[in-house]
Amino acid sequence: MEKGFIIDFTNKAFKKYDRNVISYLLKLKPKTLVKFIDYIYPLKKLKPGLYPVKDHINLSGFNPLTGPSFISLTNIYRHTKGITVVGLPQDVEPNEKEKKKLINAGVNAICYNIVPAVILGAALNLKITAYGIVKDS
Repeated sequence: MEKGFIIDFTNKAFKKYDRNVISYLLKLKPKTLVKFIDYIYPLKKLKPGLYPVKDHINLSGFNPLTGPSFISLTNIYRHTKGITVVGLPQDVEPNEKEKKKLINAGVNAICYNIVPAVILGAALNLKITAYGIVKDS
């Protein structure tokens, strides 16, 4: 198993994507494996458990990248099978019409922290893996 680092938004160390996460990621060497874990909120039925993230759509209104450089986000996740998440601003929940559009776009769940963290990680040339946790309701 590859050695790497875990950024777990479900515990007390990293509660949300903020300056602490940014500082932590900036200290890592390129090609370092980073595993991101966060709670996800299904748009359709998903059983409680851990789901690998294979792709995302960023609708958070936040992009950690600045300047004229283009960073390809194609195939940044190490999983080829799994779910697609949408990154939204904290505490924003789509209405029913928006949920239907997201489902039609192939989105399985909402998340609030993984997407901006992964974008920054890709810009820093880190190896990315991400998991979403569906809590038992």
